[in-house]
Amino acid sequence: MTEPTNFLDFLSEHHKLPSFNLPTDAVSFVARSLTPTGDEQIEVKMSNGLEKALTQYSPGKEIIVKKKTYMSGGLYLDFPPRPTMEELEPLAIPERYNARVNSVIDRFSYWFKKIEDDSQDSTLTWHHRCSTKSCQHTLESTRPKSETPEASELCEMCGSGVFKTIPMLRPTGFAPLVRANDGSIVDVSQRKNTEYRITTKWPTQIIGAIDENEIKFGEHLELRMVSGKTLVNINPGKGQIEEEDGFGFTFCKRCGSLSHDDLPSEHPRPYAIPFQDLNFCGIPADTDEGRAAIRSFNERRIANCDHNSDPSNTAIADGGELHRRLVLGRTFVTDVLVFRIPWDTDDFVSMDPAKGSTNTSQISALTLLRSLLEGVTGDTSLGLNISESDIDGDIRRYRHEGQEGWELYIFERSDGGIGLLQALFQMLRNRHQEFDLDNPQNFPVLGRALERLSGQNCTTQVPDATGKYITVRKRPCKHICSGCLLDYSTQYMEKDLDRTSGYHFLLYALYGEDFEQRLGTTMSDDQKNLHSLIQRLEGGETAEAVHGDGSIGVLNDGVEADIDLRPVTHVELSNIEYTVASPLLSELPETSFSRDVLLNNPEQILTSLQQSGAVASPEDLDELPP
Repeated sequence: MTEPTNFLDFLSEHHKLPSFNLPTDAVSFVARSLTPTGDEQIEVKMSNGLEKALTQYSPGKEIIVKKKTYMSGGLYLDFPPRPTMEELEPLAIPERYNARVNSVIDRFSYWFKKIEDDSQDSTLTWHHRCSTKSCQHTLESTRPKSETPEASELCEMCGSGVFKTIPMLRPTGFAPLVRANDGSIVDVSQRKNTEYRITTKWPTQIIGAIDENEIKFGEHLELRMVSGKTLVNINPGKGQIEEEDGFGFTFCKRCGSLSHDDLPSEHPRPYAIPFQDLNFCGIPADTDEGRAAIRSFNERRIANCDHNSDPSNTAIADGGELHRRLVLGRTFVTDVLVFRIPWDTDDFVSMDPAKGSTNTSQISALTLLRSLLEGVTGDTSLGLNISESDIDGDIRRYRHEGQEGWELYIFERSDGGIGLLQALFQMLRNRHQEFDLDNPQNFPVLGRALERLSGQNCTTQVPDATGKYITVRKRPCKHICSGCLLDYSTQYMEKDLDRTSGYHFLLYALYGEDFEQRLGTTMSDDQKNLHSLIQRLEGGETAEAVHGDGSIGVLNDGVEADIDLRPVTHVELSNIEYTVASPLLSELPETSFSRDVLLNNPEQILTSLQQSGAVASPEDLDELPP
């Protein structure tokens, strides 16, 4: 028989409560310590929506309240479950008293047992993700691996990855660790603050059912609006699920302590235990069994928790497999705006590069996504007042009818959505006829993304004739900068973004194979770097940087400097043209070099030039000349 459920809890779990952009899943951070006399005191009690709590309150995170610093160390429950009379009745008196004491000392023991035994409880679910870093395909199933046959098969998306299965816990609350002997909060001065990055995955089958409301821009860019889609926010700890080790949290099912590292057998609890908690046990003091139970309570409440490395206290079982780490997360239903762009698997670099190689495909998609997000939140002409706190986004691969590519999806962070993206989609649909491939900069969102990715908002430092660095505006940066994509929301993913790759991917989405003809002078500095490299080689001293028309970048008003702002289109040596090609392209002629190679492995260019006879090949040249 199914246990009765509170009606409001039912509506919340099924994402049916109207949120009005306010959190309906508030999670508390509670510091429960003891006064010098041993009485309970709540030093801090604050709450936030679960999405924010997953980063702001999670273990290892510092929280400053009234100039005092706390560090989260585990889970918290206001009202931990107790053994029922039906569960206690078959037990002998000493065992019955011991069970009551356990429920007070080990506040999470019955809680973990309940969520593990109840398959309908959404507090504990399962996450199945492809372990190939370039894929990360996520299954829809939230059941354990033993009940998800496809989780034991090879990933259908990349064709080679295996699924990594890990328990996902929806936290009830968080708390700092407490010293057992005196009930004081553990000092945080010797502990390291941890910054978190939440990843958002859109569980999907290999072919997602998103065929409604399609709008097409240019050659390849398709835009769709879908509602009522289930997404999952995940805090994987310091690492990522695709990594071999270091992801997730170890845990104690007795007290709720969580740790990025291996949790010691003896460890502080995330709560103090006042003597008054004995009142919840209902143990008489006038019997030998009662006095023994009370004595046990008093000894255990001032001692650290000890899980004894027992799997029943430190692991969640699925069949015969024990999972000693879990991730924290939440599932929510919301509206999603989807930009779908195919990846040219014939001419572009692989979507599954070799281990250790730059994943240009993924970087391109993620960079373009971030520029589109900024285009939505930063374009005041839309009149929708969509802020960064309203939406977020992520990317996922898709495969459909022999075509592979990326889906860049923007979602409303509020559970259920409040119609912001619906309004944006309707606006873009109504103005679709205004989109002009010859002048796309004037179209909402896409035009703003093009402007930023093309480097028109970038600022770079360029040396003048004397070696002094001068600020040049509207000159594309090398990677990303504060003018294009770098801000507080992207600083943690800086190494995963590249303005040039994202720009080329957007041009490909709009113009198809002709995208190279649209690059203009945006790769001028790359051509200059190639020229500088060739000139340093024996036999390359006569290489000439060939300039194009116009200028690349402008100086600040009133600044005069001897700087050559002419764009470089290519390098010429012995009547042969050498160029730096788009980072998206894989098959290049001998006279073109990948931008990724130029930046990260210039020795490869040296070898190519030597083998072609363009420059000398001294046998004793072990490294590039200074």
